Amino acid sequence: MKVSTNQILFSSQLGGSNPPTDSVVITNSGGGEFTFSATKNADWMEIYIINSKAPGAVKIEVYLTGLSLGEYIDTVTVTANDALNSPQKVEVRFTVGDAIVANPLLIRFDGLAGAVNPGNQMLEISSLSSYPIPATISENLSWLSLTNTSGTTPFSTELTADISGLPSGILTGDIVISSSDAANSPYPVRCTFAISSWETVPISNGFDLGEVYFTSPNVGFAVGFLGSNPGFTGFIVKTTDGGQTWPNSHRSVGHPTQGITFIDTNNGWVVGDSGSLLFTTDAGGQWTDVPFQSLPIESGIDLWAVKFFDNQHGWIVGTEGTILATTNGGVTWLSQNSPSSLSLADVDFVSNSQGWIIGNNGVIMHTTNGGNTWASQTSGTNRDLWGISIITSEVGWIVGDNGLVLHTENGGALWTKMELAQINRFQDLIFVSPTHGWIVGTEGLILYTNDGGQNWQSQLSGTAEWLFSVFSLNNQLVWVVGENGVTLRTVSGGF
Repeated sequence: MKVSTNQILFSSQLGGSNPPTDSVVITNSGGGEFTFSATKNADWMEIYIINSKAPGAVKIEVYLTGLSLGEYIDTVTVTANDALNSPQKVEVRFTVGDAIVANPLLIRFDGLAGAVNPGNQMLEISSLSSYPIPATISENLSWLSLTNTSGTTPFSTELTADISGLPSGILTGDIVISSSDAANSPYPVRCTFAISSWETVPISNGFDLGEVYFTSPNVGFAVGFLGSNPGFTGFIVKTTDGGQTWPNSHRSVGHPTQGITFIDTNNGWVVGDSGSLLFTTDAGGQWTDVPFQSLPIESGIDLWAVKFFDNQHGWIVGTEGTILATTNGGVTWLSQNSPSSLSLADVDFVSNSQGWIIGNNGVIMHTTNGGNTWASQTSGTNRDLWGISIITSEVGWIVGDNGLVLHTENGGALWTKMELAQINRFQDLIFVSPTHGWIVGTEGLILYTNDGGQNWQSQLSGTAEWLFSVFSLNNQLVWVVGENGVTLRTVSGGF
């Protein structure tokens, strides 16, 4: 009788999984035939005969249940009455080792490029058994330092991330914990440093911010509403330090506010649900409600966006295909015929005569006479469209649901579809020049181009909230607002 090995080694860590099974192969090294049996003593081991007539095998399984740290030894005895060298013994060794435990399992630092270092974090090292074991900590991350690199468990080390000189982006690496007494050594702990050029300045939890507009590098406004119920209160809030702070005080509005624009530094307009329309002539010092009854709309119409080309010509769009226009600076508003009865989400004009409107179900409308007549353009999609930025009478961009981007270079005669990201919705975009533009949307997404949209790159926003609106005065000063009071600002274009 011949056995394939006289020793089988198993190992596992305390609290881990049972190790894979192993087998001893039994063969006949002489003439004739024989059958064999096998026995063992240990409760932590089971054996199974596979074909008791040689050639055959003994399958061996070991179990962690009920075991503590240490090495466990037993013997499997293989017996064959017709074999001259029977019995044969196979030693089975089962080593149950300790394991490194790290808390937290993942470490993440978040910082703002050019600002102070983020707060230090603690990494705690222990053993699964709670027995003391020696351990060392190593890392090769140039931006990370540790106060303690060795010890006997349990012990801890303080981590410092140095943001000095680091560009925006995501840096990753491992902190490695090693111990000769741990079965899971070396044990890596992933460490991430997310550096954003977007500074987060929350206004107030619960406020959803629908749109942001700045009249100068210091003075800006945001509109929105409290909560997700359309019946909740809207508001207008103002900053005078470039969005570094937003005062808690705000102008309450009876219905959710959706859109805002300014003609100049003093004269601005706000639109909202249930036909809400307000204006200011003193840079937001006072907002005056325009009576709903003076507007040529039916009850229940929500106004979603407002845009002025100059101090006389402006347009408002909303639900049920609503289009309102003024040619006298908002003294009077007239209804314009719409080729669609669907909700209209945004409007943009490049002159007092030529403009575009977008809306649900892929609606795109174009006018060359200030809206006296509107003609539909083919979008090639039935997805809802939410934001539009027209650069010239020929070049324009539109964003919408499911990561949709549309682009035209011939005034909308042809809109070319681009798929930039797998995302629920692109909500808004802005181009401040033919080359520089931003897109914002769900999941905190910000995309940027500096080559006219040929290439788009993601920027780290530092938030996972839904971003509703983006506004920029140049390719450096950009502001973004979104749900739950999130406001973002960058003075470096997001880099």
